[in-house]
Order: sequence, then structure tokens, then C-alpha cells
Amino acid sequence: MSDADKQLVEQILQGQRQAIEQFYYQYLPLVRGMVRRKISSPEDCEEVVQDVFISAIKSIGTFSYQAKLSTWLASITRHEIADYYRRRKLKLLLWSHFPQLEAWLGKQSQPDMVERYALQEKINQVMASLLPRYAQLLKLKYDQGLSVKEIAQQLGISFKAAEAGLFRARKAFALSWQDEDPG
Repeated sequence: MSDADKQLVEQILQGQRQAIEQFYYQYLPLVRGMVRRKISSPEDCEEVVQDVFISAIKSIGTFSYQAKLSTWLASITRHEIADYYRRRKLKLLLWSHFPQLEAWLGKQSQPDMVERYALQEKINQVMASLLPRYAQLLKLKYDQGLSVKEIAQQLGISFKAAEAGLFRARKAFALSWQDEDPG
């Protein structure tokens, strides 16, 4: 790691605005390039780029000086890209299984930050209201992206038991969702 990078990290930790701006503009081409290679939508790409820098600034205190700053930032970028695809998969699932969500969000294809936060809060509330085994099944399927076969193997149950459990978990989610939003 270069002395300049060490100094930059220390200045960011001290809250120096110019250091944060320098960090952003210095590493923007790297981050944007990585994200553009994985995400085709320009709007989504820019959103993920911003998420990368927000995550990096929030977690700069965990930077260990063992790797180059660019390597550390590339790792954060990969995680944010993976998170983007997990959220996208969950969104597609929700839209296909729970069409009432579109009405709840005002029929916007891309909810703004406040609406996304409200949606995430509602999902969290619904997940918390489910039986723990249902929440576990849904998290394995939609958060971790496991197939039914992989879920069955991880939980030590049969494929049919995992399949039936997911069916019941989705149904319970839908019913709980409707209870949360009777309109």
C-alpha cells in the first residue's frame, strides 16, 4: 500500500471532506468500469456505483492496510453488484407472486429510495411474522439463491419436503403481506 493511500485513508477517517472527494474521483473510473461490465442499465449502474462509495466510506474504519486501497474497493464493488442482483431477483419474485405490490408502490417500475426503504421494511415485517422455518426457506431461496435441491441438501430434508415447504412459505408470505396491507 502506498503512503499516499495510507494518508488518504487517515484523512477520510478524520472526516476531511476533500479527502472523501479525492477518494471518490480517484477511484470512480475503477468502480464505474467494474459495475458497467456487470450491469447494463445506466441508471442501475450509477446507483450501484453510489452504493459502493457509501459502503466504502461507512466501512473505511475496517480497512486493514494489508491490501491496496483499490483491491479493497474492488471487493466492495463485487459485493454491491451481487447485492444488486439479489435485490433484483427478489423484486422479480415479488412482482410475479404478489402483483399487489405494484399498486402499493404507485405502479412505478423503479421505486425511489423512500419507497424502496418502505418496501424493505414491510418485507422485513412480513418475514418476521412468519414461522421461523418458512422465513428460513424463503431466505435460502431468494437471499442466497439456492435451488430447491440445494435447500433440501442444506436442511437435510427430501426434495419434496423442501418444495412443499417453499410452497407453504410463499403462501404464508402472501397472506401475511395482505394482512399488513388490507388495501
